[in-house]
Amino acid sequence: MFQFWKSEKGGATLLVALAFTGLLALTGLVVDGGLLYSTHAHLQKAANAAALSGGQELTRDETVVEGIVEETLTHHEELSSLQDTVVVKDKRVTVRLTKPTELTFMKLFGIDNVDINVKATARIGVMGRAMGAAPLGIDESIELVYGQEYTLKVDEEEVDTGNFGVFSTRRGRG
Repeated sequence: MFQFWKSEKGGATLLVALAFTGLLALTGLVVDGGLLYSTHAHLQKAANAAALSGGQELTRDETVVEGIVEETLTHHEELSSLQDTVVVKDKRVTVRLTKPTELTFMKLFGIDNVDINVKATARIGVMGRAMGAAPLGIDESIELVYGQEYTLKVDEEEVDTGNFGVFSTRRGRG
């Protein structure tokens, strides 16, 4: 038995087997890590789009906001990932998505799938500071039609009281 441990026969085979196992584990980490990263990025983009779309209607009824969130997620093919939508009227909308992702290589090490969770919130608030922002004043008596183009006023000519067109937010310029 003692001679077996002192013998160097088969040492290279053992070293290659260990290296192959390590290389296989790293390959699984790279492949499955890339899959998890791309799935997380896609899910986060869908959650962001849903929250921003719903956020544009926060002054309306809660069911309208939830409908827009669901419509946006349907467009991104992620409606089945929707965990919940929290709407606080006139304040914020939060969208939470969860997607179970099946792994490939890491199954060899007993990890079959991972749940990816993302959250996005859009809120109504006062804008603190901005560079290059151009606030717009739109006359509410004009009925706007979706898809129709409108020309916005960019100077002081033909401007009535309450309609100021586009103005610069930079102090001392323009």
